[in-house]
Amino acid sequence: MKLHIGYSNSVTVEEMRRLLDIDPQHPKGTSRFRQTFFAGRIGPGDYEIYRPRPEGYTPDSLRARMPFRVPELALFNVDLSQATIVFYVRDDKEWLTDDALGLKVTDTIEVERFSFEE
Repeated sequence: MKLHIGYSNSVTVEEMRRLLDIDPQHPKGTSRFRQTFFAGRIGPGDYEIYRPRPEGYTPDSLRARMPFRVPELALFNVDLSQATIVFYVRDDKEWLTDDALGLKVTDTIEVERFSFEE
Protein backbone atom coordinates (compact mmCIF):
# COMPACT_ATOMS: atom_id res chain seq x y z
CA MET A 1 0.00 0.00 0.00
CA LYS A 2 1.11 3.55 -0.67
CA LEU A 3 1.38 6.07 2.18
CA HIS A 4 1.79 9.81 1.74
CA ILE A 5 3.54 11.42 4.71
CA GLY A 6 3.70 15.11 5.49
CA TYR A 7 3.29 17.98 7.91
CA SER A 8 1.85 21.45 8.38
CA ASN A 9 3.07 24.55 10.18
CA SER A 10 -0.43 26.02 10.38
CA VAL A 11 -3.19 23.41 10.07
CA THR A 12 -4.51 21.90 13.31
CA VAL A 13 -5.70 18.32 13.82
CA GLU A 14 -9.31 19.51 13.76
CA GLU A 15 -8.78 21.50 10.56
CA MET A 16 -7.10 18.52 8.89
CA ARG A 17 -10.06 16.31 9.81
CA ARG A 18 -12.41 18.88 8.24
CA LEU A 19 -10.30 18.91 5.06
CA LEU A 20 -10.65 15.13 4.86
CA ASP A 21 -14.39 15.16 5.62
CA ILE A 22 -17.26 15.51 3.16
CA ASP A 23 -17.44 18.98 1.61
CA PRO A 24 -21.09 20.07 1.59
CA GLN A 25 -20.21 22.74 -1.01
CA HIS A 26 -19.12 20.11 -3.54
CA PRO A 27 -21.90 18.53 -5.66
CA LYS A 28 -20.67 15.00 -4.83
CA GLY A 29 -19.49 15.82 -1.32
CA THR A 30 -15.86 15.24 -2.31
CA SER A 31 -13.55 16.47 0.45
CA ARG A 32 -11.45 19.58 -0.07
CA PHE A 33 -8.38 17.41 0.47
CA ARG A 34 -9.33 15.03 -2.39
CA GLN A 35 -10.29 17.92 -4.65
CA THR A 36 -6.95 19.67 -4.10
CA PHE A 37 -4.51 16.76 -4.05
CA PHE A 38 -6.48 14.70 -6.61
CA ALA A 39 -6.39 11.86 -4.11
CA GLY A 40 -8.47 8.70 -4.22
CA ARG A 41 -11.22 7.87 -1.78
CA ILE A 42 -10.07 8.37 1.82
CA GLY A 43 -12.11 6.92 4.64
CA PRO A 44 -11.79 6.29 8.36
CA GLY A 45 -8.63 4.33 9.09
CA ASP A 46 -6.89 5.61 5.96
CA TYR A 47 -5.03 8.35 7.81
CA GLU A 48 -3.55 9.38 11.13
CA ILE A 49 -2.75 12.88 12.33
CA TYR A 50 -0.22 13.50 15.09
CA ARG A 51 0.01 16.49 17.43
CA PRO A 52 3.45 17.46 18.68
CA ARG A 53 4.65 15.94 21.93
CA PRO A 54 6.56 17.97 24.54
CA GLU A 55 9.87 16.87 22.97
CA GLY A 56 8.57 17.89 19.56
CA TYR A 57 8.72 15.67 16.51
CA THR A 58 11.80 13.48 16.38
CA PRO A 59 12.46 10.49 14.11
CA ASP A 60 12.28 8.17 17.14
CA SER A 61 9.02 9.65 18.47
CA LEU A 62 7.40 9.47 15.02
CA ARG A 63 8.58 5.89 14.47
CA ALA A 64 7.04 4.95 17.83
CA ARG A 65 3.68 6.47 16.87
CA MET A 66 3.30 5.35 13.26
CA PRO A 67 1.81 1.86 12.81
CA PHE A 68 4.28 0.68 10.17
CA ARG A 69 8.01 0.24 9.74
CA VAL A 70 9.23 3.76 9.09
CA PRO A 71 12.24 4.00 6.78
CA GLU A 72 14.47 7.05 6.53
CA LEU A 73 12.20 9.88 5.39
CA ALA A 74 12.79 13.29 3.86
CA LEU A 75 10.47 14.46 6.66
CA PHE A 76 13.29 13.79 9.13
CA ASN A 77 15.38 16.46 7.40
CA VAL A 78 12.70 19.14 7.78
CA ASP A 79 12.75 21.59 10.69
CA LEU A 80 9.54 20.52 12.44
CA SER A 81 9.94 22.89 15.40
CA GLN A 82 6.99 24.97 14.12
CA ALA A 83 4.91 22.03 12.87
CA THR A 84 1.36 21.83 14.18
CA ILE A 85 0.73 18.34 12.77
CA VAL A 86 2.46 15.41 11.11
CA PHE A 87 0.25 13.01 9.18
CA TYR A 88 0.06 10.09 6.81
CA VAL A 89 -2.68 9.22 4.35
CA ARG A 90 -3.10 5.80 2.76
CA ASP A 91 -3.94 6.20 -0.91
CA ASP A 92 -2.63 4.20 -3.86
CA LYS A 93 -3.16 7.05 -6.31
CA GLU A 94 -0.31 9.26 -7.42
CA TRP A 95 -1.18 12.79 -6.27
CA LEU A 96 -0.84 15.75 -8.61
CA THR A 97 0.52 18.09 -5.95
CA ASP A 98 2.46 17.79 -2.72
CA ASP A 99 2.02 21.31 -1.33
CA ALA A 100 -1.43 22.83 -0.85
CA LEU A 101 -3.98 23.89 1.78
CA GLY A 102 -1.13 24.57 4.22
CA LEU A 103 -0.02 20.93 3.98
CA LYS A 104 3.31 19.70 2.67
CA VAL A 105 3.79 16.06 1.63
CA THR A 106 7.45 15.12 1.95
CA ASP A 107 7.38 11.38 1.30
CA THR A 108 5.41 8.73 -0.54
CA ILE A 109 6.38 5.22 0.50
CA GLU A 110 5.21 1.66 -0.12
CA VAL A 111 4.57 -0.60 2.86
CA GLU A 112 3.35 -4.18 2.84
CA ARG A 113 1.20 -3.95 5.95
CA PHE A 114 0.64 -2.12 9.19
CA SER A 115 2.53 -3.34 12.28
CA PHE A 116 -0.68 -4.59 13.92
CA GLU A 117 -1.28 -6.89 10.93
CA GLU A 118 1.97 -8.80 11.44
